[in-house]
Amino acid sequence: MPNPEQKLILPNIKYLHIVRGLAAFLVVVFHAKFVFWVGGTIYKKEMGLHGILDYILFGLDMLSSCGKECVVVFFILSAFVIKHSFSSHHYSWGNFYKLRLIRIYWPFLCSLVLSIAVLVICVRYINPNIYSNFREYNTRLSDAYNNLSFTQVVKTILFYR
Repeated sequence: MPNPEQKLILPNIKYLHIVRGLAAFLVVVFHAKFVFWVGGTIYKKEMGLHGILDYILFGLDMLSSCGKECVVVFFILSAFVIKHSFSSHHYSWGNFYKLRLIRIYWPFLCSLVLSIAVLVICVRYINPNIYSNFREYNTRLSDAYNNLSFTQVVKTILFYR
């Protein structure tokens, strides 16, 4: 028989998924911002803010700078959702970890392949002047590109440093 508390929590857990998704999206934007845009502070210094649209864009840029905080929010809410899922579905530990492996490891592998492809495209075709020191992300991308090897990919797949 279901617990009455679970009936109260279950409809509201959808909102936690929305907040988790928003936090994950802001983390992605935080990381992608360095590739696609130099950021609001440099924009403000070089271009200036002249109208309401400029202030809105600057505010959105500052909102997208909360990536580190959103990681914390995502993991705290994920722990709650996993605990709720584990207690309401009565998984065995073995089944739980098999499902987690399938749910997390395959997207990890896909994101690894996508990241390598985007890195190679960015360095070889979009920004071949990656070794200039104009933008903040250049050193991280050039390090990642210089260290890209089959051995490094295998170490990443096996979570070995």
